[in-house]
Parts: sequence; structure tokens; C-alpha cells
Amino acid sequence: MLMIYLLRDLSRNDLKQIDVNTGILQTNATQMSTFSVLLVVYIASGIGYAKYKGRTGKEMIPNYSFWSDLPYAIKDGFKFSISLVRGKSYTPSTSAKAKPSAYGSM
Repeated sequence: MLMIYLLRDLSRNDLKQIDVNTGILQTNATQMSTFSVLLVVYIASGIGYAKYKGRTGKEMIPNYSFWSDLPYAIKDGFKFSISLVRGKSYTPSTSAKAKPSAYGSM
């Protein structure tokens, strides 16, 4: 609504001086920078903690089991979505990575 008000009340010369996308681009750049910094901090602190605990190799990656299972979860999600569109019933795949629920053993 604010944009309509601005466009209606400004003359053609004033419109040429306004770059509407600048604010959006700056916001996206800020969000990506913040995300990148947080990602680096997450990985570095996870590796540092794992090293402190004496872990080596793949065990040093923070939440390794989650990240290794993520591609299979995404694949199952796509299959589920496609089955909904096609109107068919969905049964989760039992891939080599699929594990029984850890909550049952708690």
C-alpha cells in the first residue's frame, strides 16, 4: 500500500531517482551473511567440542547421523508429495540407511 502511495504522489523525475529493489537486496545480503557466519560458528564449535571429547574422523561432524540421513529423508518427502498428487497410498522406503525409531529404545 505504501508503494502505491509513493508512486501516485511522486513526479516522473522523482521516480527515476528511486531504486525500489535496493532495500530488498540489502536485506537478502544481510540475511545470507548472517546465515553464513552462524553456519561457520556451528560447524567450528561442533568440531571443537568433538575434538575435546576425543572423537576423530566423521564423528567430529556435528549431528553426523542427521546430516547423513537427510538425503534419504528428502527423497522420501518427494515420493510422499508425488504420491499425494497422484492419489496413491504411500509407504516409506526401507533403504539401507533407514533405521528403526530410536524412541522405541528409550
